[in-house]
Amino acid sequence: DAAPGAGPDAGTDPGTGPDADPGTDTGTGTPGGPGTPTSPPPPPDTAPAAPAVKDIAVSEFRQTGATTATTTVTVVTDGTGPVSVSLSWLTGDVSGRPSAQDGATQVIRRSGATRYTVTAEHSFATLGCYWTVRAATSPASADGGASQQLLTRRCDLR
Repeated sequence: DAAPGAGPDAGTDPGTGPDADPGTDTGTGTPGGPGTPTSPPPPPDTAPAAPAVKDIAVSEFRQTGATTATTTVTVVTDGTGPVSVSLSWLTGDVSGRPSAQDGATQVIRRSGATRYTVTAEHSFATLGCYWTVRAATSPASADGGASQQLLTRRCDLR
């Protein structure tokens, strides 16, 4: 008698035993081996595309101290992709004509919504009578950006 599991069908698959030839695919009789490696498909692009910036506005710009100011900027886009808001701070002594940038441009990055409110503070090193904040975006806004100017308390002519 044969041992249990040692019947005529047990272990007779020629492609699976210890003596099987790894170079033959028993399902088709074609040679196996390394073959042509296939790359996995690239992952889907899950990052949202850069949106179009529909509007940017300086909704507030005010002096908070002898050399400091704060601004609030709103940005409206048509998508949730990444947008950068650049704030430049300028000083000058003539209304409407900022003459010198004060410090480095601040860049704030946002994504995931279609409306952003950005608040930033700045300490002015140059004490002109007028301070200006300029706001721009990347991608560029349809209106080219926004700015607002204030007359500092130091030079208030009341």
